[in-house]
Amino acid sequence: MQHDTMQCVVNAVHAVGENSLQNSRAIRTHAGIAMCTSLVPADPTLAAAAAVEPTPQDPHREHLLAWAQLITGLSVHAKVPTQQKQVLATHAAGVARPEDLADTVLYCRVQSTFGDANQVKVQFSVTPDLHNVGVALLAALASIDGVTEFCGPPRSRSERNAAEALRLLNQSH
Repeated sequence: MQHDTMQCVVNAVHAVGENSLQNSRAIRTHAGIAMCTSLVPADPTLAAAAAVEPTPQDPHREHLLAWAQLITGLSVHAKVPTQQKQVLATHAAGVARPEDLADTVLYCRVQSTFGDANQVKVQFSVTPDLHNVGVALLAALASIDGVTEFCGPPRSRSERNAAEALRLLNQSH
């Protein structure tokens, strides 16, 4: 009887784990549709954007500040071509304060990648009004050796941990 109960628990854990990983893959795919993702070697401009502190009273403000740091920093970056610098600088000049972007910058986060502090993940989502600025931003990131990722961002740490736990569970049974 106890063996049957244990096997039921193992089967349930396995099923929930597989479902969780399937959902994670779907979420990453949808995130890839909704957001632009670029993996870029560490750079002082990116470090400044990554250092933006969360604002508990207004969680969206952190995204606006990260966007502002990226745009202003890359608009003067030595490696960014003049054409992209102009687009970014023109955009920055038209914004009096980051809060003015609340309706057009939906998401912007800059953070180190899992397992490699020298690699930075830049993700953003903007409305169609800022499409040309987003294209210029991706080109600017490419000019500092960034690589645009398609079909969603890389797996998260928790997704990798869940996959490893399931692999170990499968090996033990």
